[in-house]
Amino acid sequence: MVKYWRENGVDIVLYLDDGLGMSEGYLECQNISEFVKSSLELAGFLINEQKSIFDPVQCLEWLGLIWDSISFSLAVSERRLNDAKESPDNILNKFPIISARQLAQFTGRIIIMSPVMGNVTSLMTRHLYFAIENRKSWDGNLDIAYTESVLAELRFWSDSLTNLNQKNFVNDTLPNIVVYSDASNVAAGAFTVELNEKVFHSTWSEYEKT
Repeated sequence: MVKYWRENGVDIVLYLDDGLGMSEGYLECQNISEFVKSSLELAGFLINEQKSIFDPVQCLEWLGLIWDSISFSLAVSERRLNDAKESPDNILNKFPIISARQLAQFTGRIIIMSPVMGNVTSLMTRHLYFAIENRKSWDGNLDIAYTESVLAELRFWSDSLTNLNQKNFVNDTLPNIVVYSDASNVAAGAFTVELNEKVFHSTWSEYEKT
């Protein structure tokens, strides 16, 4: 079906049974919507009218994200954001009596926000993943090695989720350059966000290690 639509000039993408189509103007979008709907019906598909949006809109939720073509921005839906905001607070209140399953559920909620929040979702869950990988079981009490680092990542997400929840595709102001960096006892690395993917990495000399 997707191949057929695209061959007929429709800009559309499908993820399992969730589709998103777009066009430049309202009337053209309306025509495309009617074409997609009628071709589905002719192919014998049963359309869930209650969950479908066939009237063109400029802001909608798709795959848990808010797609806004008025402000040209992308954001995590409030429902999904609230679910994620509750998790670190619940874990911090019970810490260190937590399971690998609880930690994995939270990190999973963070990782799926990467289309909006970028690589920080991977950088600021590294020690959480280390803790999960060191599990002896999914539901038993987790023995955490890097306790302070895990706590720091949980606090970061507790404080930062709302502030990070918007990605603008058009920026009328001077850009902020955000740099993430980290170091170990053998090497260091850093990269800039949305600046032509400039990356730095270096291995320490013996003098620098000391």
